Amino acid sequence: MRLLSLACVTLLACIAVSSSDADQPPTVLGDPTPANASAYAQLAVEAVREIDGAVLDYEPESLKDIDRLVLSFRSKGYTFEQSQKTLFTFGCYVGEVAVRHLGAKWVLPNEKTSAALGSNMMIQTKNGLVSNPIGKVGKLFENGEEDSVVFFYQVLKEHANKPLQASAPPNRAPPER
Repeated sequence: MRLLSLACVTLLACIAVSSSDADQPPTVLGDPTPANASAYAQLAVEAVREIDGAVLDYEPESLKDIDRLVLSFRSKGYTFEQSQKTLFTFGCYVGEVAVRHLGAKWVLPNEKTSAALGSNMMIQTKNGLVSNPIGKVGKLFENGEEDSVVFFYQVLKEHANKPLQASAPPNRAPPER
């Protein structure tokens, strides 16, 4: 393996060349949509293998490499803007692990969910739980280990097959007589 700092720079550059707008996801594969999320995940697989030597095999255990790489970008002082396209592809990879192992699917959320979770592309489990793996990778970059994608996947796995509970109605006092 090459020096990690060189690998970080090269990985960022490799994925970043796919779009000129720093605040937009890479577009080398077309507009980011649920239909091409797996292709963006594969872009991360190939770049990581070539630059870092790690094998992202879509197994849940490989998420530790995503944690490691994102935290290394953070510790090397890269900005979110410099890393955003790479983080996007890593988020697609995290989501694709859930698709393959938990039976989730990529979805375009409604406006309310998109606004609440901060993304236009998310995953939904068979029980209807909507999660934002792309946003989670961004949070890992911003906040560090406390937002581990390994932990994210474990929690998602725990809740993926449980029935969703409807929100409880607000407590109201009985009408006075």
